[in-house]
Amino acid sequence: MGKLQYIFDNSKVGIAICNALINRFEMVNPAFAAIHGYDVHELNGTSPDEVFVPEYLQKLMAESTHLCAKNNLSFETTHLRKDGTLVEVSVHVTLIKNDLGIVQQRIINIIDITDRKRMEQQLQEMIEFNQEIMNTIPDLLFELDREGNYLNIWAQDESLLAAKKNIILGENVRDILTRDAAEISLQTIREVDEQGQSLGNTISIDLQDGRKWFELSASKRKSSGTYILLSRDITNRKLQEEHLIKTKIKLAAVITTIPDLIWVKDVNGVYVMCNPAFEHFFGASAADIIGKTDYDFVSREQADFFRQKDNEAMQSGEICINEEEINLSDSGRHIFLETRKIPVKNGNEFMGVLGIGRDITERKMTEKKIEYMAHHDALTGLPNRTLAKDRVEQIIAHAKRTETKAAFLFIDLDGFKAINDTLGHTIGDMILKSVASRLKECIRESDTISRQGGDEFLLILSNIQEPNVIASLSKKILLELEKPFEINTHTLFVSGSIGIALYPDHGGTFEVLLQNADTAMYKAKESGKNRYHFYTQQMSHNLIGQFKIQNDLKSALENNEFILYYQPQIDLSCNRIIGVEALIRWQHPMMGMMPPIRFISIAESSGLIVPIGQWVIEEACRQAALWQEKGIDISVAVNISAMQFKRGNLEKIVKNALHTSQIDPHRLELELTESIIMHDADKTLQSVCNLKALGVQLSIDDFGTGYSSLSYLKRFAVDKLKIDQSFVRDILKDNDDAVIVKTIIQMAKNLNLKTIAEGVENKEVLSIVESFGCDEVQGYHFAKPMKASDFERYFVSYSMNLVDHARCALNKTVKQVHAPLAL
Repeated sequence: MGKLQYIFDNSKVGIAICNALINRFEMVNPAFAAIHGYDVHELNGTSPDEVFVPEYLQKLMAESTHLCAKNNLSFETTHLRKDGTLVEVSVHVTLIKNDLGIVQQRIINIIDITDRKRMEQQLQEMIEFNQEIMNTIPDLLFELDREGNYLNIWAQDESLLAAKKNIILGENVRDILTRDAAEISLQTIREVDEQGQSLGNTISIDLQDGRKWFELSASKRKSSGTYILLSRDITNRKLQEEHLIKTKIKLAAVITTIPDLIWVKDVNGVYVMCNPAFEHFFGASAADIIGKTDYDFVSREQADFFRQKDNEAMQSGEICINEEEINLSDSGRHIFLETRKIPVKNGNEFMGVLGIGRDITERKMTEKKIEYMAHHDALTGLPNRTLAKDRVEQIIAHAKRTETKAAFLFIDLDGFKAINDTLGHTIGDMILKSVASRLKECIRESDTISRQGGDEFLLILSNIQEPNVIASLSKKILLELEKPFEINTHTLFVSGSIGIALYPDHGGTFEVLLQNADTAMYKAKESGKNRYHFYTQQMSHNLIGQFKIQNDLKSALENNEFILYYQPQIDLSCNRIIGVEALIRWQHPMMGMMPPIRFISIAESSGLIVPIGQWVIEEACRQAALWQEKGIDISVAVNISAMQFKRGNLEKIVKNALHTSQIDPHRLELELTESIIMHDADKTLQSVCNLKALGVQLSIDDFGTGYSSLSYLKRFAVDKLKIDQSFVRDILKDNDDAVIVKTIIQMAKNLNLKTIAEGVENKEVLSIVESFGCDEVQGYHFAKPMKASDFERYFVSYSMNLVDHARCALNKTVKQVHAPLAL
């Protein structure tokens, strides 16, 4: 995933991908979870019904018709956090549809707009407060003569007077007001004589509740020659002006520093104000912007669109939220803005539009990348299962029209897991990318290659006229995969198993064709790997049989249906039976005696191998104890599966089995495969050391078939190497096998390890491995695996024959010593 995952995880915008078909969150990023007060893992896999408040869901459902029509929806609403508090959010929903128009996913973007809403509310409250002050200002009215003597007074609120009304009447302003206030009042009267009226002079008076400011307006009465002086209490206005100055300073600071773009246009679309963010965004100064229109900056088509949205805001009288795409021809930039157009009114008259814009270019790019991620494999860039399914529907529709076939090639890599486990996922990922590149080279542009997950790939081929074309392509793919992979300093080899299903022969839907191709792939693996198989109906019948075996395995332990067979192991130095290998059999109530090849792989894939393996260890130790009481002093070897070693609490199981049976720990031998010791070597080494501390013997089973290294053999301090029968069986016919066997035996001697050859089926093979210096053997030449009771009889018979041979040899030697000398 790399960069895409980094963008998703670190985006400040809350992003959630919701599976529309099952109404579940597939992915949410940390920002989305944080806005709602959750951790990411609490939301992944949950339904929006379990997270959002009902009001939000009702809003989403109410807008669904519009959303489906235009694929995008933006609105503002209130969400409920996990702790019960509310958060104001801006929501943007994008639908991802398939080619049939069916909604597959919803991409939900959330932005916390609590601060912005709070600021808008505060600004509105400030405007309403100032208006209330202006509506409640009272006026005082005085009648004076030219010398400033009070003749009459009108006052709704006498507390605003400098003295009681009855005291003021008949007095001069100089006697009532302060010197400065009196002089200004007289100056106002003189201005009336000179100009006909006087406006705007102000005075201040100290009253009982503090200093008050008054604005004076005066005119002359023609009838009496006296002067009417209106004194308006502007104390609140004065305070308001001071407050507005401070607010203006703060507001200017906010507008200057806010990252959102802010601008004002008049009714003609002419810019009258813009903030620094707007200047920076468009790369022009305020002086270059104010007085101009959008037609001076963008194309006519885009300017017409902006003008239309401005008019819609003014005509509706409501805030209009839009996503606007902008191409700046001068700089060549392609950007996206999320805008809010707020109509500005003076009474009932619209004066213009206040615009607030946020750059969502990064979000739009992220949405495109997320959409790509939703349909492509992050490692290889190939279409994923979702996109592959969409394309299959198109291919099937085309095949129906043209009466042609389509093909599914399900490819699974052979040997990949061993490389991934031993060399690590980084090397494994590099191989998968190389495999994807090779597969691309094998197909046509019209075909689809998809990664299904892990080391599984799917090729979807259209317009197939003849099935033999598929066979030829499969051979080509297998040859490509056989070529070595040069990864860093490693030369690595894998192969492929291919299962093929054809449309319409083997199914009519993506799911059925994929399942049948997968079934055919497993048939290819069972047939030896590195090959391909076309699907047949019989394969499904076999698969059903495997499911039945898996179900029956679950009750086999409870019903005591398992039994151990034992194959003798012979020490070539003394020709004595020194041990047996315990081999499990299943006495199935309906199918009869079943060898392990019929059910072990199913037990491993289902995880049942862990309890079955525990039973084998306990039963082998119990039988060894019984034999020990009868004087049959031998060791018992038990095979350990990789899953049993990793998940089966092996140390505790072995310890309990030894304690219960009371056998000498040296008499229990655990056979480990090479893949077990190569995987997670440090952890495995500790487990092996713990087992060795119990006193049991350890051997490496099927040695030579895996990826062992000599350093591992030295570190793990095993006791014995078991040479795989695939080398021993053909030792007479294949010189390479003979060289391998001889080399393993010599290497083991150099490491002070014993060797045992399995699969010795005749005396010729026995003679060769003995000549190579092998320590022990087992195979049909001596005996097949047998029940415990049969082995006891075999042991007694073999031991008696060994004694008889010894006696004969001794008698022959004695006779030769006492024979008369020939004269």
